[in-house]
Amino acid sequence: MRRGLTYLDTPLLPRRGQRSTAAAAAVAIAATMIPACNADDASEPETTVPATTTVPVEPRVNDGALLIGLLLPTDAPLVAEAIGQTAQQVVDEINDAGGVLGEQVDVQTAEAGSSAAASAAAVDELVEAGVDAIVGPITSTNAITVVDAASRSGVVTCSPTATAAILDDVPERTLFFRTIASDSLQAEAIAETVDNTGARSVTVAYVDDAYGRPYATAVTSGLKNRSLQVIEQVAFTPGEDIAGVVDQLIPNSADVLVALGAGTELATLLTALGDADPAAFDTVVTNDAVRSAANQAVLAALPYQLRTNITGVAPQIIDRRFDAEPVVFSPQVTDCVTLLALSTIEADSDAPELIAAQMAPVSSGGRLCRSFDACAQIAVDRQIDYNGPTGVTELNRVGETSRAAFDRFTITDDGSDELSDIGGLTVSL
Repeated sequence: MRRGLTYLDTPLLPRRGQRSTAAAAAVAIAATMIPACNADDASEPETTVPATTTVPVEPRVNDGALLIGLLLPTDAPLVAEAIGQTAQQVVDEINDAGGVLGEQVDVQTAEAGSSAAASAAAVDELVEAGVDAIVGPITSTNAITVVDAASRSGVVTCSPTATAAILDDVPERTLFFRTIASDSLQAEAIAETVDNTGARSVTVAYVDDAYGRPYATAVTSGLKNRSLQVIEQVAFTPGEDIAGVVDQLIPNSADVLVALGAGTELATLLTALGDADPAAFDTVVTNDAVRSAANQAVLAALPYQLRTNITGVAPQIIDRRFDAEPVVFSPQVTDCVTLLALSTIEADSDAPELIAAQMAPVSSGGRLCRSFDACAQIAVDRQIDYNGPTGVTELNRVGETSRAAFDRFTITDDGSDELSDIGGLTVSL
């Protein structure tokens, strides 16, 4: 992973416009985790998508009992606990509702380190244990390795957290799915947010690496599709003279600046912008990494005029339907596990290739339902459209989330973030 993950145990989230220390921690956690799941270590070569093997896959035995493997990060134990907690809770609910194909669903866990080799070894461990599907891993870099290893073994993979656009083009996509909005879809949310400001011209600043470049390309495409004028695209490298980058941004007279990067990179860029001209742009739209807890003091020190002009966009990764302690990525983990279970029912088999063939169909085009129990009852004689905790779950034919809900937030005087639009923005590809 490019940057470490953080998780804190937090109580209730606030209502729209309200604020609490716990809620601030919850959204800061999400911001810290998402960019970590996107990007590569700056000290390592840029990630490329490996060609998957052409070795014939040996068909896996259909024993009628769904066994789900769960890859958990060894370097982020509290994150692992949060994801494991959600997965086990969903499996318990499935089993309480009668299980799948008359059998109880079981979960097998494996510890995946931060390296590609460790992830591949964890996949091998789960395959040896006889899993039909794998949920995980956390990072996009490791997801590439896992997809290849799992595909070679004929196992379905569903990632609830890996968002990097580089995964859009993974070959041999028949067994790989993800329930988190990819950066390509998040780019649409950012473009829509800019369009909602009424702006006519935009400048895009982005970190010049394997994470930032495809992200900026997707955002720029979304802006142009909305007939917005993209005056300039400016790449910046962490550690370079950021003042020179800002001097390049300011003279172009764009209405809005879109800033894309990891937390510390965004903080550095915004600080330089505040020093040079805090009123240079009417609005600054950023990805969710800006609200990293490590940035709070830096954001608090920004000039008032700049700080109050910042709008952040983040995927909705907390289930807000219930008054319960928020668990990050719970909607996405719930979707992975539930879709696997429902697809097994629709396929009438736990054979991975048959499960994979049903993942997209059960998420669209039928009668709406939002839980395993409700969907399983409908599936007896009707096509189902599972919509999950966010109410917008939908996979396309290549296994990507094609529709997702997003939160928008602002920055307060103390540098923390405040949700201004909770799940109110839904975009589609």
